[in-house]
Amino acid sequence: MSRSLSKAHEESIEKLVREVFRLGEQTPVADLSAKSFAAWDSLRQVELGIRVQERFAVQLSTSELLKLTSVQELKRILAEHLS
Repeated sequence: MSRSLSKAHEESIEKLVREVFRLGEQTPVADLSAKSFAAWDSLRQVELGIRVQERFAVQLSTSELLKLTSVQELKRILAEHLS
């Protein structure tokens, strides 16, 4: 069963992604991924994982941290932890 996030959580994730990747508020990030965005390198991926854990008070596994290669995957993983 697929779990979903609240609108507030989705907005918080998108804001966090903008902060980590230093993007403007008007920049759409819902479809952002490591494949489509050159600035999504391994260091930023680690930073994103750390910031997600801090902001949402969750503990991600190493395999989950390695899968943080898109905003969609981030939302999917976080939905599992927050439901």
